[in-house]
Amino acid sequence: MERRRPGGQMKPAQGSPELTKSALNPLPAKAGELLKREYFWPILITTLVVVLIWYFQRHRDVGIVYHGYKVPMHSVLLTGYLSFACFFLILKFVGKRPNWLMLGLVGVLVCLDMFYQGPLLTLCIKFFRDAMLPLLNLPSELPKGNRSFPLAYAYQLVSAGLMEEVYKALPTIALLYVGLSKRSPWNQRIGVREPLDGIVCGAMAGACFTLIETGFNYVPADPVAQIVAFQNLAPRTLGEFAGHVGYAGYAGYFIGLAALHPARKWRLIAIGIGSAAAVHALWNAAGTLGEWGKLLPAVLAIFMLGSAILKAREISPNRSQLAASRIISGMSSIRVPDFIAPGLVVDRSGNPPIAAQSDPARSETWDDGTAALTIAVGTARVPVAIGARLYERQAPGTSAQRGDGIVAEVNVNPNDPKVFGLKNLSNQSWDVTTDQGEHRSLAPGRSIRLTRGTRIQLGDLMAELE
Repeated sequence: MERRRPGGQMKPAQGSPELTKSALNPLPAKAGELLKREYFWPILITTLVVVLIWYFQRHRDVGIVYHGYKVPMHSVLLTGYLSFACFFLILKFVGKRPNWLMLGLVGVLVCLDMFYQGPLLTLCIKFFRDAMLPLLNLPSELPKGNRSFPLAYAYQLVSAGLMEEVYKALPTIALLYVGLSKRSPWNQRIGVREPLDGIVCGAMAGACFTLIETGFNYVPADPVAQIVAFQNLAPRTLGEFAGHVGYAGYAGYFIGLAALHPARKWRLIAIGIGSAAAVHALWNAAGTLGEWGKLLPAVLAIFMLGSAILKAREISPNRSQLAASRIISGMSSIRVPDFIAPGLVVDRSGNPPIAAQSDPARSETWDDGTAALTIAVGTARVPVAIGARLYERQAPGTSAQRGDGIVAEVNVNPNDPKVFGLKNLSNQSWDVTTDQGEHRSLAPGRSIRLTRGTRIQLGDLMAELE
């Protein structure tokens, strides 16, 4: 029995599509659905922030009092928006469902402690700047016009690199101990239990650190000076992938790694904080190397964080539940093997072509649309052929349901052999966007009809029907 699709017959067999009321006025039918779309919220939040910034620019008397002077609200909004936009992109790269309770605790602790210069910040300042600088025979401040890189680097390593990275790491370390505590009822709810947890906690701490440091400390009370400060605000926050967010995220990777290797936790924590502090100090001292001196530490920090995220995904105990770490589709350099004939697929590892099954599994669910001719995955263009298979090694981030390495297979509709489908043989649900722009989740064991324009997320790669 054929089930009717909501909204009427959208694709009749012959003639033009029927013009429905929902097509003429999509707002009532789709407004509620929009709120369930993940990327709609960043667009909505961006729009609201822009409106608020325009409002507060016309009401400059509204602000937040910080250590005796009023910080304009539009400056705080812009700093917060840019800082947490960086954090949001890192969340998408990580691909793990965020634990907002854990992240909220980290964010609130860092914001409140920095805003009121609480005990954690005071302790770090006194230890590294008041005690360690004299102990290492370093000046309390760099001389004006200093061009000595060794002196600048040593000073920045202690007074900024180590001090700030240790400070940002403290909440993540505390949650690591919660995660390691088997008796605590909170270890599953807020504990750091793997490197991905450490990365997102560190990134949250870095975003909040940027918000307070840039949005409040670097915005002076003088209205004229605020104009100059506002011009520096955007580059300081936009670069936080290679700044506080990136450093803290990289240190957080090692703190999370300590959750998997608790016997070596202090060594791993020291490596993470030390590495982050070293690059942090290199950035701060790079001004002595010339105008382009900051390029090396910036690029290095980005690659360090990106590599840590990819490795954390690879060793994650929850790898099968991770979403694809992709921000821009079609940017993968991984090539899916080409087909040489219907039913045969080339394996570039040197193995002989794989024969297709003669009796493909029955489909369980089908979508509307016209038949597609090729599947574009990464840089490959794969002709659709019955029985063609996709393996784990060809779709990073997927795992086979049957343990045989096969994660996808082309089959046919049992009621219409001319209609091809792709069956999910992996352990993960696939995110599917149909040719009509509808978003669906395809559970393991189910099939989707191959229609031109359909997009399917296969692990770390996006497959698109052409």
